[in-house]
Amino acid sequence: MKKQWLAVINDNNLIVAHLALKKNCLKLFFLDSLKLEENLNDYPSQKESNSFDYIKSWFKANKIPCEKLKLTVSSLGLVTRVISLPLMSRDDLEKLVNNQISQYFTIDAENYTIDYKILNKYYENKKPMINVLLAALPKQKLAYIWSMCQCLGFEPQVIDLTADCLTRIYSALAERNKLSGDMAIVSLSENKAEFVLLNQGIFFLYSDLEIDLRAIAADLTKQSAEKQAEHNYGQEESKQAALEIASSLARTREFVLEDLYIPKEKIPFLNITESDLDHTQKITPSQQSLVNKSEDLLPEYLLNPLITTLAGLLSVYETSNYGKKVSKIYLTGEYCFLPYVPEIMSKNLGIDTVVGFPGWDPKIRIKNSKLSFDWPKFGSLYGLALRED
Repeated sequence: MKKQWLAVINDNNLIVAHLALKKNCLKLFFLDSLKLEENLNDYPSQKESNSFDYIKSWFKANKIPCEKLKLTVSSLGLVTRVISLPLMSRDDLEKLVNNQISQYFTIDAENYTIDYKILNKYYENKKPMINVLLAALPKQKLAYIWSMCQCLGFEPQVIDLTADCLTRIYSALAERNKLSGDMAIVSLSENKAEFVLLNQGIFFLYSDLEIDLRAIAADLTKQSAEKQAEHNYGQEESKQAALEIASSLARTREFVLEDLYIPKEKIPFLNITESDLDHTQKITPSQQSLVNKSEDLLPEYLLNPLITTLAGLLSVYETSNYGKKVSKIYLTGEYCFLPYVPEIMSKNLGIDTVVGFPGWDPKIRIKNSKLSFDWPKFGSLYGLALRED
């Protein structure tokens, strides 16, 4: 089991981990994050930018060896396209990408770094073909990364994209566990959601959405607490109503229950049948309304942008695949445990939504017990760990 130092750089924070990844075991030796003072979307000139000394101090304090660090960069602003081409040599493919990029993207190529990757090979009418992923990343992002690395005193051997890392880990796990490779992956971070759709385990589509998940998390947490409080209140009122029922019926049998609450399952001890309860008003209409409200209080409107965006991507997937739908939606990222999100997505999109990974529930070995529960958040890190260079 090889130990690796890995880092994910988002627009607002830096996550660093020292881990070892094996089929059914995940060892985390170190995992922490640092808030970035600069935003990658508003990167100033190097002359005007603040020093990265605070990052350097943090690395030094945590004894993070920069020269061993692999990086993956948040893909916000990434533009992708999958094209089908006749099988050709690497040199010819590179010339085609460099000379004809304007045919595939409407962006200003001068402001982007362009890269490509062969996804798979296949035959069409007995003719060898390839699917090629074209990717364009804003140059300002890479400028920020290189400036930070220079301050830390090293040149990274690997700079990957989170979209590629998510594809790698989810595809590998689906294949290993013989599960469907048709899936949607949603990575939720502080100020964005990233969507990766796989078709038979192969990258199909990427998109992103700027969304303030930090604010949404606060609202969801607040409403979750309110829902629980209302539910508890409804339970108390329901208990009181049941007590009045039991007391009334008991008095007709010369029983005196006083202030004792008797749960429903204990009521048969008093020879009260189910039909007795059906013909007795256990709870007032206003009380029932309160309980119903607490059960239905799913703040779906907060997640409308997320649901709408993903619905559009799933529609593209279905149209391109002759009506076939993804089998499941997987959630990862720092905000993947937001309350209600899997339920809301399943209800609105009609596709089973879960937090985590296909068929993977590894043994977690770490001193920090909290991270033992948080481990599904770091899909990009695990995908980076699987990269072979």
